[in-house]
Amino acid sequence: MRLSKYRHVIRATENSFTNRLSTRSNLTLLWVEMRLTTTEAKTEMERVHLRKICSLISIIALMSSGIWIHPVQANNSPSNGRYGCNTGLRSASWPNFTITNRVVSDGVGCSGVVIIPTGVTTIGSDAFSGATGLVSIKIPPTVTTIGDYAFFRAKSLVSFKIPPSVTTIGANVFREMDSLKSIVVDSTNKKYSSQDGVLFTKSASTLIQYPAAKTGKSYIIPDGVTNVGDFAFEGASNLVSIEIPATVTDIGYHPFTQMHSLRSIVVDSSNKNYSSQDGVLFTKSASTLIQYPAAKTGKSFTIPAGVIMIYESAFKSASSLATFKITADSKLNSIGPRAFEGATGLVSIDIPATVTSIGSYAFSGATSLVSVNIPTDSKLTSIGSDAFSGATSLVSIDIPAGVTTLDGTFSGATSLVSIDIPAGVTTLDGTFAGAKSLKSINIPVSVTTIGYFAFKGATSLASVNISAGSKLTTIEGYAFYGATSLKSINIPGGVTTIGDGAFFEAKSLRTINIPAGVTTIGDSAFARTDDLVSIKIPATVTTIGYAAFAQMDSLRSIVVDSSNTNYSSQDGVLFNKPGTTLIKHPAAKTGSTYIIPNGVINIGDYAFDRESSLVSIEIPATVTTIGGMAFQVHALESITIPAAVTTIGADAFANAMSLKSVIFLGNAPRNIDSMAFYNIGPSPKAFITSSASGFGVVGSSWRGLTVTPFRQAYATAKPIVTGAAKVSETLTALKGAWSGSPTPTFTYRWYACTKAVANATAKVPSICNLISNATKATLKLGSSQKGTYVSVLVTAQNATKWLSKSTGKVN
Repeated sequence: MRLSKYRHVIRATENSFTNRLSTRSNLTLLWVEMRLTTTEAKTEMERVHLRKICSLISIIALMSSGIWIHPVQANNSPSNGRYGCNTGLRSASWPNFTITNRVVSDGVGCSGVVIIPTGVTTIGSDAFSGATGLVSIKIPPTVTTIGDYAFFRAKSLVSFKIPPSVTTIGANVFREMDSLKSIVVDSTNKKYSSQDGVLFTKSASTLIQYPAAKTGKSYIIPDGVTNVGDFAFEGASNLVSIEIPATVTDIGYHPFTQMHSLRSIVVDSSNKNYSSQDGVLFTKSASTLIQYPAAKTGKSFTIPAGVIMIYESAFKSASSLATFKITADSKLNSIGPRAFEGATGLVSIDIPATVTSIGSYAFSGATSLVSVNIPTDSKLTSIGSDAFSGATSLVSIDIPAGVTTLDGTFSGATSLVSIDIPAGVTTLDGTFAGAKSLKSINIPVSVTTIGYFAFKGATSLASVNISAGSKLTTIEGYAFYGATSLKSINIPGGVTTIGDGAFFEAKSLRTINIPAGVTTIGDSAFARTDDLVSIKIPATVTTIGYAAFAQMDSLRSIVVDSSNTNYSSQDGVLFNKPGTTLIKHPAAKTGSTYIIPNGVINIGDYAFDRESSLVSIEIPATVTTIGGMAFQVHALESITIPAAVTTIGADAFANAMSLKSVIFLGNAPRNIDSMAFYNIGPSPKAFITSSASGFGVVGSSWRGLTVTPFRQAYATAKPIVTGAAKVSETLTALKGAWSGSPTPTFTYRWYACTKAVANATAKVPSICNLISNATKATLKLGSSQKGTYVSVLVTAQNATKWLSKSTGKVN
């Protein structure tokens, strides 16, 4: 048989294979074409052969499209890769989940009905955790393991069916599934069972999970159950009452939390491990109060005298409870973690002298708590982290002397006005974060560390008194971040570290002493301290972090001790010791012109940020790097970039709202951020030399600047000096006449020369010495200039310089 006349069929099949056809319409068209061709065959033999070819081609096309799976492939494990949530088929389109060696993972984006393909053996830990749109899931009979937290917070899942193959269900699989009404286990499963939608072990000795949205107001735990699992009834919002049979010997961790309708827990009187009194759950001896139902009626509760411990989360979210009473003969020793967390109705509590510990978050979020009374003879030694965090009505509290740690204790206690820190406390870590009514604080001698966020957001804190002889060594990150009323603080001599952001946005801080002994000033340590005028850096400082003095609008000077081996200052400007990196020019430093010293190689991040008075800045030819946010100079109209500059950092000139002319004396910098000139002046231009490369053609846009030819400035009339050469008289520089494009702007530097300079010159002779801080167009002569000859160096902002003819000898 000649196959050439069927070439169009073969070609169509090749195309379908190449394109991996996946739609039914394409396959149908291909099949119709092949069938038509078959009918054209002249002999029965041709038709038989062609049908076989067509069948083979159809199988190949279907396999390549992913629609048809060979029976052998179906019996094997699903291949590794991404699978569509709603089809269970291979798909790269989101949302999807991953299968790796038969284990499902990464299904958080799945919603609706999810299909797990046959062959999967494990739904991995966290596989669908947080999949809030997941409504239903089909688990194949090959799955043996459901991992920890596999469906945690799958808040829309209504029902769950467990196949007979499952032998392991991990921890917290069904927690916070707010819509779950039933869990049904296949009756042939050998490890697990279900009764009326509640999950048990096969023998029903352990109640694993009561669905959070299951209907019904009461539930009687079946007789024969010995264990109630961790979080077994958590969030069961419809339940009003629970009855615990005599057979229960172990109640797991937090089984009855977040049950906002629960009013009563009743234990069979013959139970040997647990008991109940008036609907409250206790141990058999009533020495531990385990659970007070969150919706229990009544605003007052008196704890039995024999109770030694209030268990973790015992009164959590008990919103109706207003008063907690303790009898005079109470033996209470411990208030557990989160014991009264979210008890929003609780107004006052008397803590007996017998209590030695209050757990973490014990009264967190008790927003109505006004009064906490602790007697002077209290044995309290431990208050856990965040114990009173978010207790927004608490005004004051007396902490016993035995307490040594306050970790986040009063964070968010927004009404707290005053407090005495006990003399034994060594660390304040997040202790008063957000305590926005606190006005003053005394730090005792014992405190060695003011920790992270200790007073963050304490917006009324105006006074911090650190006791004489303080052992304080460290002020950690963001300790006073946002303490906007703090005006001064006296840092003791033992402090070695001022951490990242320690005083960030302490906007009222006006004076601060950095004592000798400090070695580290962290990133953004004083950033945005708007009222701070000056900073003195001692000889001991070895590290100044990134943007340590950024965005300080009132800062006029930074002075470094001359014996510091890592840093230096020149006229109130901060440099590294060799003067090769300009770190910070104070934003409020006086003068409209600043000439960066020759020899500087790097201009640091935020070096000139938030400058309001500078009009002119001269960058020397030695500079190679300009850092991020370096020149946020609002009045700067023109800047010249030396030829040596190869790097301009992120937002280097961003928001320099007056900047219109950027003159490049060399090629385009190799490394320049795309936003380097973001939001600068109107119609900004990049002026480039005729030999420059990397900018594109004249008239094009480069980094938001219009590329424009540069014409070197030329002095058609040279600068001169006018005025009497006498001490106390004022000299004036006349810059002369200049041409060039763009129209040049100018800087001035005055020199005192040992001999007269007879004519204007483009090079400063060695007989002339720079007069410090003389950068204006005028100079008042002082006694130090007596006997010298004074000249002025006028520099056009496109790097042309002329030194004027000197005055006569100053007398």
